[in-house]
Amino acid sequence: MEVSIIDFVPLFQTGLTIGMLLAVSAGVGGMLIHYAGKIFKIVGGA
Repeated sequence: MEVSIIDFVPLFQTGLTIGMLLAVSAGVGGMLIHYAGKIFKIVGGA
C-alpha cells in the first residue's frame, strides 16, 4: 500500500482547523480572564 501526500492533505487541513480553533479559544479565554481581573481590581478598589 502506497501512501501519497494527497492522503495527508485532509488530515493536515483538519489538524490546522482544530489548531486554529484552539488558538482562538485560548486567546479569547485569556482576554476574558485578563479583563475580568481588571474589573475585579476596580470593583475591589472602589
